[in-house]
Order: sequence, then structure tokens, then C-alpha cells
Amino acid sequence: MISLGKNKELDNVDNLAKLCPACHASLSRGSANENVQKELIRKIFKHKNNILTFCESYFDEKDFETVVDLVWKSLK
Repeated sequence: MISLGKNKELDNVDNLAKLCPACHASLSRGSANENVQKELIRKIFKHKNNILTFCESYFDEKDFETVVDLVWKSLK
């Protein structure tokens, strides 16, 4: 689960995406370079449209790359 900062109350089972252990570990802040992390976020969004929709709503943003960047900045 990509938690949005400290707002764990926003974590919802509908926003879960299955990840392999390597991808999950790569999404911890500083564990992989920015480009790798953003590409993983893009892939999640492309396979789980409901997660993209949730993030667009949460950030009040519709531009795909901007949402990717905002989620990336929210990684712990």
C-alpha cells in the first residue's frame, strides 16, 4: 500500500495493489532512484484505475504525471 503521508485513515482496501517484494521494497523513500519509483507508480495506476481515481481526487489534480509526482513525494 502506498500510504499518503501520515494520513493512514485514507488507507483503504479498495486502494490496494499487489506488488512483488522487490517492487514493494523499491517504493520506500530513498530505496530506489526517483525514475524507478515513478515508473512503478505509473504501472500501478495503469493496472489499477481506481487507485489513480482516488489519488486524482485526493490531490485534486487530473494531470497524470502531476499525480505520479505527488504520490512519489508522499512516499515514506
